[in-house]
Amino acid sequence: ELSPSPESRLSLYPNPLRDGIWIEDKSADAPQHGLEIYNLKGQRIRSFAPGSSKIFWDAKDKLNREVPAGIYILKEGKRTYRLLKL
Repeated sequence: ELSPSPESRLSLYPNPLRDGIWIEDKSADAPQHGLEIYNLKGQRIRSFAPGSSKIFWDAKDKLNREVPAGIYILKEGKRTYRLLKL
């Protein structure tokens, strides 16, 4: 499943994104999974450790380079979300 379901734990805003996106865990529990962002080739381009309920992804890879426009996959535990960078 690539789009958030009604029981989705995460709020993603804005999506589509240009300069970055806020990723917020809406659950009452502390986040137990880290977040990983992949491109469509399956390459992990960014990771965030668990523990923070609100994260800003600045649309840059782990080497601080801006990622090109396209579709990215955000993984949180077993859940996946689609991010669109314009």
